[in-house]
Amino acid sequence: MKKAISKLLSISMMALLVAASATSCQQDAASEDGTSSEASSTEETVKLTFKSYHAPSDGSENFVDTPVGQVIKDKFNIELSFFAMTADNIEQAIITDIASGDIADIVGCFASPVDPTQRSLFDKAARENVFADLSGEVANYPIINEAIQKDNLPLYTQDVIYNPSFGDSIYFLPANQSVESPWLSGWGFYIRGDIAKEIGLSTPAPEVKTPDEFFDLLMKIKEGHFTDINGKEIYPLGNIDHWPHILAAMGRPFDFGGAAKIGVVDGKVTHFMQTEYAWEQIQWYRKLLDNGLLDPESLTHSYDIGSEKMAQGRYAVTAMYGSMATSANTLFAPLLETDPNMAYEPLGNMQNHRGEDKLTVNKGAEAHQILAFSKDCNLEKALELVEWASSKEGKATGTFGKENEQWFWNDEGFAEMYPEVYEEYRTDTEWNKKMGTGAIYLLSGVAGVDNPEQNAFGGNGRSYLLQNDPAAVQEETDNVNGIMPEVNVVNKLTLDLLLPNYPERDRIEPVLNQMTDTLLQCYLANSDDEARNIYEGYVDTLEKNGLNEYMDYLQKAYDENPDKYADYVSEVQ
Repeated sequence: MKKAISKLLSISMMALLVAASATSCQQDAASEDGTSSEASSTEETVKLTFKSYHAPSDGSENFVDTPVGQVIKDKFNIELSFFAMTADNIEQAIITDIASGDIADIVGCFASPVDPTQRSLFDKAARENVFADLSGEVANYPIINEAIQKDNLPLYTQDVIYNPSFGDSIYFLPANQSVESPWLSGWGFYIRGDIAKEIGLSTPAPEVKTPDEFFDLLMKIKEGHFTDINGKEIYPLGNIDHWPHILAAMGRPFDFGGAAKIGVVDGKVTHFMQTEYAWEQIQWYRKLLDNGLLDPESLTHSYDIGSEKMAQGRYAVTAMYGSMATSANTLFAPLLETDPNMAYEPLGNMQNHRGEDKLTVNKGAEAHQILAFSKDCNLEKALELVEWASSKEGKATGTFGKENEQWFWNDEGFAEMYPEVYEEYRTDTEWNKKMGTGAIYLLSGVAGVDNPEQNAFGGNGRSYLLQNDPAAVQEETDNVNGIMPEVNVVNKLTLDLLLPNYPERDRIEPVLNQMTDTLLQCYLANSDDEARNIYEGYVDTLEKNGLNEYMDYLQKAYDENPDKYADYVSEVQ
């Protein structure tokens, strides 16, 4: 991964920079990492809004009244409102907010190639002067400035931040990025432990790797007539939502082109929808549905409804992150209280369309998110906030709450929750909302979640529970190792990243963005004929809107430098 970020400026220099950026702040107020410890009582209060389109988020308009909100108010005279975002219709929410001019001062979105639609909408908004140009400001903020130096960014992140279509302007900051090594999410299938034991399956189960083997496992579960905590018969397979990476896990045996949906066969650039894999994937989903193995509602229901089903153990097998499938996850508290043996255990992932077990992870592209700033916001105060949030103190505060009330620096120099606070965190599903923690972490990931210079939690910096619950961290590690025993790490671009500079992008892009919804329609169609008509109609629409010409454009770029582009990066990351 990226080389480690070099030593930051000295404490005294950082204190001077912060004081210079907010001249009315107390001149002698500086914390260990150079951020002002208290705002001047004479400084005018600035109101800022933050909205994350990376759903679900747990913010609220009353964020200023939470412990984290109060710390921000006391330190910077900033009253921050954090608008919650549901998991439904995220892209439409972005479009509506931009069209109406109702853009929060700070906004964040998902920018992974697994689901590029949000990034595409943000790119378009940046070119249309919706967001502030940061290029003349970032040098005043040492942590931010160091983080976005090209030498510290992998190729994918460089393409996001230094998009050629932006010229010399900078509109985005990376969030949730890695600087030392790629984040291995442990994303894949998990199975209820009691069911695995009942059917005689040892976990993880690498022998379940083909569609036929996966189908046979689900059929065996169906025949067992297992129930949830309420005694209701369960589905063998279902999910918390219908996010693209969830669909990717179920459709991995047919994932031509991987995350980009664009692959190269014998030197020819080809789109996923133009291959036989697309129709085979549709048939696979329909087979699962027709046999009562997959909950059809899990392809349409909301995150909240999916969460309720997951908490009740409604699905024998489900796709999720390694961090979700731990005893520390309050989502599963009702399940574990009913029967600890119901805890989900790692099952594995199916092979990809090439018959490969190993996952291919692209540096910088794993669960990547970005921040942007409204051109009308108080940019100085907004960047001051993000600079602090990216420091050790800021990370700890945004994760745990107020220092010396919710957490303290332990003898090892790492942030640790007080035992009674950790117990509350572990048992109260509303804890993040009450504290103002949770999704606010997006403001703290600019310098890298595993940046050794801002490591507030110990270990590699990613595991914020390490000081309080090393066993839970080990649980997550075991899940990751069970799901992703081997990975292939690349540092390349994917061909879909050339779309922003394609002269006819406005013609083809809106149709490409309909792909996930169209595939869902095919999965849920009343008959194979109806599904086939929807599928063929969509391919026809793609080609009428220039898909072949777009492939020719990508072919030319690929032929000029084939080593620059990855012909496959796993959707499951």
